[in-house]
Amino acid sequence: MGVLNIGSYGGNDSAGSIVAPQIGFNGGTGYLNFNQTDTFTLTNPITGVNTIFFQQLGSGTTILTGANSSANRTLISNGTLQIGDGGANGSIGNGAITNNSVLAINSSTNISFANNQAITGTGVLVQMGTGTTTLVANNTTYSGGTLISNGTLRVGAGPTGPQFDTNGSLGTGNVTNNATLLFSRRFASDTVSNNISGTGALGMFGSGLLTLAGSNSYSGLTTIDSVYTLQIGTGSTNGTLGTGSVSNAGTLSFNRSDLYTASNAISGTGKLSQIGTGTTILLGSNSYSGLTTVTNGVLQIGNGGTTGSIAGDVVNNATLIFNRSDASTYSGTINGTGAVTKQGGGTLTLAGANSYSGGTTISDGVLALGSANAVGASGTIRFGGGTLQYSASNTTDYSSRFSTAASQAYSIDTNGQNVTWASPLASSGGTLTKSGTGALTLAGANSYSGVTTISGGTLALSGAGSIGTGGLNLGSGGVFDLTARTSGTYSLPSTGDLIGSGKLTGNRRTLAVLGAFQPGNSPGTVTVDAGFMLDLSRATSTTFDITDPRFTAGTYDLVNGNGSMIFGGILNLTFSGGSYDNDTDVLQLFANTGGFSGDFTSVFSTGLAEGQFATFNATTGAISVVPAPSTYAVALAGLACGGWQMMRRRRLRQAPTLAGTCDQHFPEPAVR
Repeated sequence: MGVLNIGSYGGNDSAGSIVAPQIGFNGGTGYLNFNQTDTFTLTNPITGVNTIFFQQLGSGTTILTGANSSANRTLISNGTLQIGDGGANGSIGNGAITNNSVLAINSSTNISFANNQAITGTGVLVQMGTGTTTLVANNTTYSGGTLISNGTLRVGAGPTGPQFDTNGSLGTGNVTNNATLLFSRRFASDTVSNNISGTGALGMFGSGLLTLAGSNSYSGLTTIDSVYTLQIGTGSTNGTLGTGSVSNAGTLSFNRSDLYTASNAISGTGKLSQIGTGTTILLGSNSYSGLTTVTNGVLQIGNGGTTGSIAGDVVNNATLIFNRSDASTYSGTINGTGAVTKQGGGTLTLAGANSYSGGTTISDGVLALGSANAVGASGTIRFGGGTLQYSASNTTDYSSRFSTAASQAYSIDTNGQNVTWASPLASSGGTLTKSGTGALTLAGANSYSGVTTISGGTLALSGAGSIGTGGLNLGSGGVFDLTARTSGTYSLPSTGDLIGSGKLTGNRRTLAVLGAFQPGNSPGTVTVDAGFMLDLSRATSTTFDITDPRFTAGTYDLVNGNGSMIFGGILNLTFSGGSYDNDTDVLQLFANTGGFSGDFTSVFSTGLAEGQFATFNATTGAISVVPAPSTYAVALAGLACGGWQMMRRRRLRQAPTLAGTCDQHFPEPAVR
C-alpha cells in the first residue's frame, strides 16, 4: 500500500504542494490524499496498475488538470474536488465517486462519467465549465443538489451511446439550473422528482419519456426532441413545468389529477396530450402545429381573460373548454367522442368542420358557427347562458339537437343570415332570445314555457310555427313577423305578455294578446306595420308609462305605424316625473293610422296633481289631463264614473248632472 498526502493529514489541515512530472503507483493499493486548506492545482498525470484512491480530505480546493485515468475510487469528504481549470483539461479516472462535499467540473470540453463512475453521497455537484458533463451511470444518487452555472449538464449518452442505451441518472437533490440541463436517453423512461429552479434551459435529446414530478420554476426554454415525450406529473397532484417557453417537436403531456395552469408559450411541430384526470389550463400564446389529444380530464383554453390558444387539430375523447373574454378563432378540427364547452364572455368562432360527438355546451359569451358541422356532426347542444351565432357558411337547422332540459336559455344571433328551425323546443321553463341582424324562422310548435325575446333582427313564424308560452319581449330593433304563418290570427297565450318596443308585421295577419300588453316598457314605441292588426280585445290589461308632464317625444309609451288596433281590457296610465296640471295637454297614445275599434274598460291614473283626471278617447287613441272642481268632487265623480261607463254599455242612464260630469271627464267610448 502506498499513501501520498498533499498537506498535513490527521485533522490539522495545512497547505501542501508537489513538484513532479508524474505520480505513479506501481503495485498494491495507492492513496492520494488532498489535505490542504488552500487551492491546489495538480497538473501531474497519475498512473498505476492496481487500485488507486483519490481522497479530498482538506477544506481547500483541489483542481485536477492532468490526465488522471487510473483512479479506481474517489472520496470527497471535505472541501472541493474540481475537474479542470476552465480549459480542455482534467479528468478523474474511471472509478466510483463518493461525494459528501463538493464535486465541481470546470472544463471547456466534454467530460463523461461512465457507467462505473456512479456519484453517490450527500454532496453537491457543480457544473461550472463551458463544456458538457455527461452522467451515464444509472446509480447516480448524490443528494446534496446540483448547481449548473455554465455549459451543459447532460443526463444519459443518448444517440451517441449504444443502440439501446438507457443509462444515466441525476442526483436526488434540488437543481439550480442557470445554464442547460439536458436529458439524453434512448428508449427509456425517467422520473425526475428534483425541484428545478434557475434561469436556465431544460432540453430532451434522444428518445424516451421524461416525467417531471418536482415543483419546477426554471425560466429558460424547454426543448423537446421529435421522439421524446415530456410528461408533467405522475397522475397525482405533483409535477410542474418551468415558466419559460416550450419548443416542442415531440410530445408534451399533462398528467395531473388536480387543476394545473400552464402559462408557457408552446411552439413547434409537436403534439400535446391531456391524460390526467384533472384540468389543465393553457394560458400561453401557443402556435404548436401538432395534434392535441384529450384522453382524460379537461383541457381548457384560457381562463376568462384574453390569453390562451391552440393551433393544430384536436382528438377530444373527454372535455375541451374554451374560456376567453375576447374574440378568438379556432381554425383546426375537433374529432373524437368528447364534449366541447364554450365559457367566457367573448366570441369563439369554430372555423373547422368538426366531427366530435360528445355534445356542445354554451355557458357564456357567443359560440360562432364558422363552418358546416362547427358544433360537431352529432351530440346535444346545451345552453347555459351563452349564444349560438350562425354565419353565412353555416345556416343548418340544429334545433333537433338542442337540449330540452328544464330552464334552457336558447339564445341565437343570426348574424345577418335567414335560418329556419323545424324541430319544436320543449324545455320546461326555458327561454328563447333572438339577437343580431337577419331572421330566425320557427316552423315548429314550440312549447318551452319561458319568455321569447327579440333583441335584434327578425323572429318569424311559418306554417303552424309558434313561440313558447311565456310571452314576447320586443327589443327596440326586433321584428315579429307572421307573414309566413298559415293561420291569419296568432294568439299569444294568457300566460304570456307582450312587452317592448319593436315592430309587428305580416300583411293580413292578426296578433291577439291574451295576457298583458306593455308597449315600450318605459318608455318606447311599438310599430304596427301596414296590413297588420293588433288585437287587445281579450288582453288582461294595457299599461302606458308617461314620464314628462310636457308630453315631449320619447317620454311616453306609444303605438305607431300604419296598422290597426282593437281595444279591450283595462287601460292603466302611470304618470311620473312631475305634476300633470295643464288641462290643455293632449297626448296621442295610439298614433297608428290603420284605424281603431273597441274600447277599454276603465282608466286608472296615478301620479297626477291633486284634482286631476286623465281621460282616454277610444276613437282617436288620445288622452288628456283635465281639472276637477274640487278634491271631494273628483273623488265622488271618479267613483260614479267608473260605474257610469259600465252602465252606458248596458244602456242604463243616470241623472243629467252626473251624466254631464262623466261626459266631460270620460267621453263615451266607441262601441264595437
